[in-house]
This record gives sequence, structure tokens and C-alpha cells, in this order.
Amino acid sequence: MDNAQSLDELLKQLENLDTSTLETTAAQTPDLYSSMFGFGMFSALMSAWWSWVICIITLVASWFIFQKAGKPGWAAIIPLYNVWVALEIIGKPWWWIILLLIPFVNIVVGIIMSYHLAKVFGQSVAFTVGLVLLPFIFMPMLAWGKYDYTKPKV
Repeated sequence: MDNAQSLDELLKQLENLDTSTLETTAAQTPDLYSSMFGFGMFSALMSAWWSWVICIITLVASWFIFQKAGKPGWAAIIPLYNVWVALEIIGKPWWWIILLLIPFVNIVVGIIMSYHLAKVFGQSVAFTVGLVLLPFIFMPMLAWGKYDYTKPKV
């Protein structure tokens, strides 16, 4: 009998339930989700915008670095060829391009390339760390700073 009484009480409470609060909450839910979606889209677009800005800054800096090293600046905008020219600038063989295609190995080779790039412009290991972690700051420093290119010893 105890279960039957509690079930009856529950049914009575459901009959007397104020549905106006539920309707208000249900009506507000789509607004909540749409505002969250809008914020997410805004965040994604802002991060994409900054990515483009950083990419363009690094590309233009690469153009000027190539020119400082006596190579054509336009080579910085041609995929794969820009890596070939960068390897010539730092005095490494062309087959390092193959190493850059291997996952995880490419990270190590990229760091080594950054070290040699800093070295041919007369910079230290600390500058290499800057090139690896903040290339959008240190590449323009190489491009427009008073750093002279010295051909690497082979």
C-alpha cells in the first residue's frame, strides 16, 4: 500500500505542476544555444584571422631574408621550392626535403634548420629558440634587422 500511496501522491503533484516555468525555460533554450554557437563562430573566425596575419608576416619576412641571402625573394612564396632555397641558404643538401616529409622527424629537422638560419646570420642558440617558438617575431627581426648573411662553410 505504501508504494501505491506514493505513486498517487506523485501523480497529484504532476497534475498540479506549474507548466509556465517549463515553457519559459524551453523557449529560452534555443536562444542560449544560438548565442553559444555565435560566440564559438566568432572565436573561430578571430583565431583564423590572426593565423592569416601571422602567416603573411612570416611570408613577407621570408621574402626579405631570401633577398638578404642573395636568393630571389619570390622563391619564398613557392611551396617546396622555398624549402629548397632555404636549404641552400643554410648550406644543407636538397634531400633534407625528404626528411621534412617524415612525421616527428620534420620537427627535429625544422629546429636544426632554424639553428643554422640563426647561425648564418650571426645569431646564437637563444635566437634559434625565438625562431622556433615565435617565428612571427624573430623572422622579421632577421629580415629587417641589421643582421648580415654569411655564407655557411660546407
